[in-house]
Amino acid sequence: MTILTICTIIAAILYLGSGMAIIGSMKGEGSGASSLIRWPVLAGLVMQGYALHGEMFGEGAVNFGFGFAMSEMFFFAVIILLIETWIHRLHGQFGIVLIAAAVGTLSPLLFTGQVIPSVEWTTIFRWHLLLAIAAYAFLMIAFVHAVLMALINRRLKSPAVGETSKFLDSMPALVMERIFFRIVVVGFLFITLTLIVGALATQEAKGVYFLFDHKTILTWLAWVFFGILLAGRRVAGWRARTALNWFWAGFVVFVVAYFGYSFIQELVRLGGFMGRILFFVALAVAMWVAWTLSRRRNSLDNEERRELKRLRAKEREAQGKSREPSGEVMVKCDHCGLYFPKREAVLSKERVYCSKRCRDAARDGQ
Repeated sequence: MTILTICTIIAAILYLGSGMAIIGSMKGEGSGASSLIRWPVLAGLVMQGYALHGEMFGEGAVNFGFGFAMSEMFFFAVIILLIETWIHRLHGQFGIVLIAAAVGTLSPLLFTGQVIPSVEWTTIFRWHLLLAIAAYAFLMIAFVHAVLMALINRRLKSPAVGETSKFLDSMPALVMERIFFRIVVVGFLFITLTLIVGALATQEAKGVYFLFDHKTILTWLAWVFFGILLAGRRVAGWRARTALNWFWAGFVVFVVAYFGYSFIQELVRLGGFMGRILFFVALAVAMWVAWTLSRRRNSLDNEERRELKRLRAKEREAQGKSREPSGEVMVKCDHCGLYFPKREAVLSKERVYCSKRCRDAARDGQ
């Protein structure tokens, strides 16, 4: 076991411990996680950065692939959120990203990538790669926000009590939504820069600005999805489910554009028994996630239908009551001609009077 591998494992342990501590503090009754958690996270970043640099850059060549891209994405994401914690307080999203980063940090140990000659790593290509990784980092953070927003919306419709509820209650829905769209805007800007610089890098390497390959087409498609999302938010005020559906579409396409294809390439390169195991594990996880999301969505749809049915029943009941006669029956006094409530009538020989005075006056012929 090399020193770089040891640094990678230590970084993953620091991320995992810090993430669990943050989430655990959010579930409790305290005021939140201690600011001291930032320091083990910072130590993990140093360890991960040192390991990544040593494993990627060799003499005359660069080692890169799915595992290194995954690790770098989480490296950027942790840096972004760590900077945010020095501006705002520690929050639950940071804990979730740290736990995911613990897994992503270990990915280069399994997916070792492929060797690329250094001459192909031109300055403009390095900028393209840097912008792309930054875009993935921001949108991965937005993905965590989107999942939490969906859970918060579900909790608002069906309140529950428990540790998860306490964790969700620590994140105000409106604040989460505002931060979510800000992160999507930044991610959209980085995708735009990635496409522009990528076109320049392609022109430098191939002599054309646009290649009709899967990465380019899917990245442009994701850019369109995110653009529609932001335009809908700006023009039509999209929120909640509509906004999240457009984000899911753009995020899935953007992830498949590089990570999905690179993951399949790594499995093919590994080959043999290990490649088959990883393929079926990944397929099983994808099917489980799709089934879980579909089940939760159907459950939520059923709850909404029941709620809508209940509201419509209340509305029909209110409309039925509004059709019933309201107020009191009015009668006319046979002496003075005044209209008054029937319950106040003074009766005498089948005649109706508004008061005893009118009745007596009628008797006396006045």
